[in-house]
Amino acid sequence: MSVEHSLPSTILPLMGSSYGVLRPGQTVTQGDAGPIISRDWFEYNIRKYKLDMSAITIASDVEKLETFWNHVKCGGSAFWYKEVASGTHRDLLCGPLADGTQTTFPIPLFYSSNPADLTIFDDGVVQAAGYTAYAKANLLTDDGASAETGVSEWDLWNSCVISQSTAVSADGIASILVDPDGTAGSLGIISKTATRVTVSGSKKYTVVASVRGTGDFGIGMLFYNAGGASLPTGVPADDRTWNVDVACTANGWTQLVASDTSEATATKLEVLVRRLTTSANNFYIDCIGVIPGDLSRWYLPGSAPAVVEFASAPAANSRITAMGTGYRLTRVRAESREPMWTYNLPYHVRPSSMTLVEDIEI
Repeated sequence: MSVEHSLPSTILPLMGSSYGVLRPGQTVTQGDAGPIISRDWFEYNIRKYKLDMSAITIASDVEKLETFWNHVKCGGSAFWYKEVASGTHRDLLCGPLADGTQTTFPIPLFYSSNPADLTIFDDGVVQAAGYTAYAKANLLTDDGASAETGVSEWDLWNSCVISQSTAVSADGIASILVDPDGTAGSLGIISKTATRVTVSGSKKYTVVASVRGTGDFGIGMLFYNAGGASLPTGVPADDRTWNVDVACTANGWTQLVASDTSEATATKLEVLVRRLTTSANNFYIDCIGVIPGDLSRWYLPGSAPAVVEFASAPAANSRITAMGTGYRLTRVRAESREPMWTYNLPYHVRPSSMTLVEDIEI
């Protein structure tokens, strides 16, 4: 599992920014007789973005930009960029080539959730059936997936207090702080009844969360039917699907992962993140996700790509592509490491121009 970061939505390019198209393998070098161009090695166009950025006049947005660049190691790690214009996009490469076991692939598109707006191809062949499309790669809301605006979608679990903290974060500028009273283990956060995630029956789901704190931690999931009864019927609610307990540290973030297939009558899914170790020490939770299928990435829902889940895994080395209408999401890397911004006036900060190159996973 990985945490996929996105350029904050408050960081906006100016009109006049541009992108062009490169072709992988088309390297231009200068020789005695003129430019030398190598042959193409893959039939795929890569975008290159040259962005002039608008000024930031809100102090918290400056913090978001600074934290984002820290998360992506000043552009050394790949991240997602949402193009500013909507349109119909063809030949969208859905992640790396199929490995013969994976069923679920991200579609680099901010998708409207209208099935008529999406066509899926397997090695160039239109797939008329045999898959499920999801509008987002994380079925939580932004508030549920990250504590950027508070912890209103979570209840405390056992003897503790929960609150928003900006001291540390695995993504964005905030996380959930869990403050135990020191008298009990098995405490943390649980979905509120009203914010359990809507799911379908007989489908695989993965739950994830990143934690920072000392002790043994776990993440669990529990399905419910339309009447609010936990499933399977007659099984105690505490007997949920758990990951193997993981020993975590206060020096960095550790990701917890658990997967299960919903019962045929399931309509809702509940998430519980807890520490088993009895301690009065605080700990933090961030990057929580309910992910369809076997996709192995966390995204913030508000900037997450769409997802296609096949009923059976495509053959190894097949190329999954899509055509769809919406805002294109591109996984990119920064080509250069310019200074992050310039100050014109207090609270009037202009980020440096950015050059981003599409990152292909093959």
